[in-house]
Amino acid sequence: MGASSVKKIHWQGNWAIQKTDASLLEMIFYRDVAPELQPLGVQTPNLLACDVSTRRLVIEYLPTKVQLTEASLIQALAHLAALHEVKGIMSRPPMYTCTWTLSATEQALDALRLDHPSARIMAELQSQSDYLFEPLHFLSGDSNEGNWGRNMAGQLCQFDWERFTVGHPAIDLAPMIPGMGSRDNYEAMADMYLAHRHCSSGTVPSRSELIRHIALAKSWLIVEVVNILKQRKHPAIGKYLDWYRQVLPDWLQHSHKLCNLSVL
Repeated sequence: MGASSVKKIHWQGNWAIQKTDASLLEMIFYRDVAPELQPLGVQTPNLLACDVSTRRLVIEYLPTKVQLTEASLIQALAHLAALHEVKGIMSRPPMYTCTWTLSATEQALDALRLDHPSARIMAELQSQSDYLFEPLHFLSGDSNEGNWGRNMAGQLCQFDWERFTVGHPAIDLAPMIPGMGSRDNYEAMADMYLAHRHCSSGTVPSRSELIRHIALAKSWLIVEVVNILKQRKHPAIGKYLDWYRQVLPDWLQHSHKLCNLSVL
């Protein structure tokens, strides 16, 4: 759903990926931030060219597509845990601003046309979400399965960093759960992730907190996806809206209990 134009090109005898109209944030990430993160276990495609004036970005081509199942999911969680452990970076880059406002929720609900109880739960979830966006950790901001690949050496790498940001780890974990998921899925994801975090750090979330915030992050992603599709007049928006209308009423009923809400 990105706004950039992406294509595979030949670059100095090898394949590469070129993005035109790349976001300034992503260009600065690859130029200034990625070199600091790679030695810490956060693997990204290597930068080949970056022209801020023309918004042209050329990065290493990752030849192997990755599905986040079993071993690759564990590797991806280790990668994200390493990112979340980073205490500071020298470059002080610009970052994507994550927020969940009532106005954004109302815009999404206008498109979704959910029943009244479901809309009330969405609004209440939004009112409980502020802690998701506290600047606790650096985040990729877009960890869904489509943004991972393996380089020629077989290393798992994450690409599409135009939403590099700060916030709660749940923001990076929620997109890795297929569909809307369930409590069992959130518990399993939390357990796998926490196995990679250093528990001596005071900023590591508790298991119960992480499970609750994964559910909140899943709710926020509904609003993000719907509003981005609307803004960009995406041709597949009807398919997304139909699917959400089918699954959200039941899912929201379970989520309001998981998040200890009192709207019903």
